[in-house]
Amino acid sequence: MINYLINKALYGEGDSDQHLLVLFSLVVASRSKNILELGVRNGDSTMPLLMGAKATGGILNSVDITNTTFSPNEDYKSHWNFHQMNAIDYLKSVNQKLDFVFIDDWHDGLHVFNEINLIEPWATKETIIVLHDTMHTFRHPNYNNDPGDPVYFSNYGPYGALLKLDRQKWEYATLPYNHGLTLLRKYE
Repeated sequence: MINYLINKALYGEGDSDQHLLVLFSLVVASRSKNILELGVRNGDSTMPLLMGAKATGGILNSVDITNTTFSPNEDYKSHWNFHQMNAIDYLKSVNQKLDFVFIDDWHDGLHVFNEINLIEPWATKETIIVLHDTMHTFRHPNYNNDPGDPVYFSNYGPYGALLKLDRQKWEYATLPYNHGLTLLRKYE
């Protein structure tokens, strides 16, 4: 499976292919056990997160308002739960520390900001929160600064959520390729 991720990073043309190996590595390196994915689609990002969950003995909870065609093989099923529901509703039910969160669902800046606010009580300074598409529509190496994008990216898209964060509480850095992958962490 690692060779699959390497091949996707080198030759894939999908909108997150260059980040799949990074996602796996972050989960494993941080030894994350309680992993949350917001936005699944066909499971491209789910698989490396799930591979990481299996390696750490953790659980990946994936949330999407739309059903997914993704189905892991038997080796991974005990490490994955899929919740077909609105991410905001799911986050309101969270009641334990989150080790790793991947946000790649509805890209409205206010929606993503609300998700981060709901994640914040369950995040520590060791929690890694990752946002995809902060440089969407190939604006890399610059953040998206267009508030007039289609509805899916309204309010500056995921970058709009970063703009609203208290920089005394949060820090972030972005990998400036494949639409941007931002790593977010609380200071406290």
